Amino acid sequence: MQLGHTRMALLNGPDYLAFSQRRKKGMLRALSERGLELDERLVHHSFMTDEHGFRSMQRFLEQENPPTAVLCSSTVLALGAVRAINRAGLQIGRDISLIAHDDVLPMLKPENFTVPLTTTRSSLRAAGARIAARLISRILKTADYPDQELWRTELIVRASTGPAPRN
Repeated sequence: MQLGHTRMALLNGPDYLAFSQRRKKGMLRALSERGLELDERLVHHSFMTDEHGFRSMQRFLEQENPPTAVLCSSTVLALGAVRAINRAGLQIGRDISLIAHDDVLPMLKPENFTVPLTTTRSSLRAAGARIAARLISRILKTADYPDQELWRTELIVRASTGPAPRN
């Protein structure tokens, strides 16, 4: 939005998962704060696979008024989205901007994408350790943790984002 994008899409995880609901809610709130709306035709919930990202992005790009920016709920979805964008002959960071969550997947590094991918970073390793500690504590009844925790993320800007293209 700070780059002038007004038509954005969301490639999200399954809609029954709490993190997917929070990511959509966050996007809706951010758009609303800037007087924008999320077109439901530009929202797709699916399993977070390369193939789902590819197919969803193809559908977005086939629309009469395609998005100029896309938020992917994972780098795996982004991998498929990148493939669809490339196949359409568009340049990431110039014709369309792409951001993904999950910067720290060990086998899929966003900085190694053909166009380095802008991402949010939140340590999956730290989250896993926290979940394990909470589970052990619950079993041993040694501490009382809240049912949920929300952690802040860091935005890592790379070449996959740029100003909205001029028509």
